Amino acid sequence: MDSVRRKIVFSALLTLVAGACASTRLVDVWVDEARSGAAFQNILVVAMSESERDRRIFEDRFVSELRARGAHSAPSYSVLPAASEMERESISEAVRAGGFDGVLINHHAGSDEQSVYVPGRTRTEVYGRGHPRHRLDNFYWGTWETVSDPGYYDKLTTVFLETNIYETRDGTLVWSGRSESFNPQSTLEIIDTLSKAVAESLEKSDML
Repeated sequence: MDSVRRKIVFSALLTLVAGACASTRLVDVWVDEARSGAAFQNILVVAMSESERDRRIFEDRFVSELRARGAHSAPSYSVLPAASEMERESISEAVRAGGFDGVLINHHAGSDEQSVYVPGRTRTEVYGRGHPRHRLDNFYWGTWETVSDPGYYDKLTTVFLETNIYETRDGTLVWSGRSESFNPQSTLEIIDTLSKAVAESLEKSDML
């Protein structure tokens, strides 16, 4: 592969990787088309996480997006114990006590890690200054050198999350979505995009 073609391939790969670094998208969305109930008015947001910090970040962000679209909602940490101690009975009791008509539950659905080979590249650099170009053999002002960078392997990580919405009157699942986050650098990077995407989808489905 010549140097020009190598540079094109390398640049294209960098663009692909860079674009994946901060990408979260909602996929595999399912909606109960037979649902005839009114829009949710009071939603309990539950993030299943072993980290209490991450749980609160997820729940607060989802609550903010839902409230911005007119649906009252509350984070589960305000009415339930630590996530590691939550059980079905405690969630049901909190739902009854709070008068919630919907429950949003978000949980980790797996991760995938792949090794990607980033090819090396060859570039030309100026490392010195030559003579003024008053002669043909000194046309270039500097001295040029070809430098080669070796290829290497990089890891691309995909994190999968699942979000489900249930009606509390009969426990029916009415909306479900699976998200993919490519090379997430932080919890905030995932939640900002995911919470907005979920809320927009619920709004389009007349559930908010």
